[in-house]
Amino acid sequence: MGDALTQQDRVSEAIECYQKACYQRAIQTYPHLSQLDWQEKQITGPDFIIAGASKSGTSSIYHYLDHHPQVLLSHKKEIDFYWKNFQRGIDWYLAHFPSITDRSDFLTGEATPNYLRFPYIARRIKDTFPKTKIIILLRNPADRAISWHYHKFNTGLTSEDLSTAIATEMERLTTITEEEITKTSFYNPDNLISSLYYYKIRPWIETLGREQFLILKSEDFYQNPAREMKAVHKFLGLSECTLEKYPKVNAGTYNEADSSLRATLIEYFAPYNQRLEEYLGMQFNWI
Repeated sequence: MGDALTQQDRVSEAIECYQKACYQRAIQTYPHLSQLDWQEKQITGPDFIIAGASKSGTSSIYHYLDHHPQVLLSHKKEIDFYWKNFQRGIDWYLAHFPSITDRSDFLTGEATPNYLRFPYIARRIKDTFPKTKIIILLRNPADRAISWHYHKFNTGLTSEDLSTAIATEMERLTTITEEEITKTSFYNPDNLISSLYYYKIRPWIETLGREQFLILKSEDFYQNPAREMKAVHKFLGLSECTLEKYPKVNAGTYNEADSSLRATLIEYFAPYNQRLEEYLGMQFNWI
C-alpha cells in the first residue's frame, strides 16, 4: 500500500503506511517489543547498508541478519532510496525503518544491491547519514556477469543470448574511457561493466573512507556462511548469533555457460581484478 501511495505522490500517506508496516513486522517477530516505548518516527539513519554487488549473495546476508535479535530491518529489502526515490525526501526513507532502532540496543539497515553502480550515492550517504556502515559482497566477476545476464533473461529484461551480449559489450567497452566506466550505471547489455568492481568501489571508498566498509568474497560467504557472518557481526558491533541453517536466498537457476566463454571472461577480468586486489589489499584469487 505504501508503494502504491508513493507512486501516486501521496507521500505523507505513504510514510504513515510504512511506519505502521515496520511496527507490525517488528512485533510479529518479537511480540515483547510492543511493551517498549516507540517514538513516533525514526530520527537517525540506517546503521548499515548492503550496497552490492547484484547476484552476489546480498539476499542471503540480509536474510541472515534478519534473524539476529538485535537487528530489526527495513520492512522490505530494496528501498532504492538513494537512486530511484531520493526526491521523496529523508522522512520517506526513514519511515521504512522501525523507530525503535533509534535505541542503541537495536540496529537497522537495508539492502539495495544496485547502489554500488552509482558513485554519486556515496556522496548522498555522506551528506545524509555519514556514519552508516557499508557491506559489499564481491563474486567472481565472470560468474556474476553470467548470473546477471540470466537474471535479466529470466525476468524478460533481455532476449539476447549470453555469447552475443558478452561480445556486444566487450566491443562497446573498448570505446569508452575509465571515467565513463566509473560513471556509467546501466545500459544494455551491462553484464561486464557492473562486474568491473575496481571502478565501482573506488569512488565509494574515496568518499566515505575505507573504515566504513566490510568487503566479503562471495565464494567464501557461500562456502562458510557461519564464519563470514561472524565477521559481519563484529563489523556491526553485534553479539554472535549462529543459525541452524544458512539457506541460499534468491539464487538464480540457469544452465552453465560454455566453458570456453567462461574462460574468455576470466581472462578479460584478470587485469581488472589485479587492480582491485592492489587497491583493497585483498586477495580474491578468482579463476
